[in-house]
Amino acid sequence: MFVHSAAHNLNLVLKDAVRENSAIARFCGIVQDIYNFSGHSIVRWQDLQTPSEEQNISKTTIKTLNPTRFSGTHDSIYALKKRLPDISNNLSRIVLTSQKSSERNEALGLQKRVESLDFVCCLVILCKVFEKINISSKALQTETTHFTIAHDLLENAHIEVSSMRQSFEEFIKEACDLCLKLGISLQFSEK
Repeated sequence: MFVHSAAHNLNLVLKDAVRENSAIARFCGIVQDIYNFSGHSIVRWQDLQTPSEEQNISKTTIKTLNPTRFSGTHDSIYALKKRLPDISNNLSRIVLTSQKSSERNEALGLQKRVESLDFVCCLVILCKVFEKINISSKALQTETTHFTIAHDLLENAHIEVSSMRQSFEEFIKEACDLCLKLGISLQFSEK
């Protein structure tokens, strides 16, 4: 008997949800732009991986967004959150020292988008939400998972994510703390 994969169905739902929310879609575009900017240049990639005296480089590697697996999206956003100070420092260095105007302009554009309270809030919130969903997604991929377990996992993820609405102030505080650490303005952009 053929049964659709619960993990694949969850992935499709999440992919559609991300695409339908313009703020999250914009955020994911920035995440991909960061990876493209760093990953499409051997020099920039090595600079991001090599610690300088003032940087405390995390061993977490930034990743591209994976359009087919939700866990890939989670891993990409988690890595970005861990590496945000390194990415911010690297972009600043490129803006100040690059001899190529196109590279400086691209780094400056990314820096403006990344170093905003809007972006950091989205990063913090999505990291928390995607972490809860990722646990269920990975469990749904095991061979021993059957319908009742899949139902329970998805229901539990729904309850946990729904309860996060009560934690919005905590997320904003975490985002503001990260912004203060990075010297980012605590003002939301006006729209």
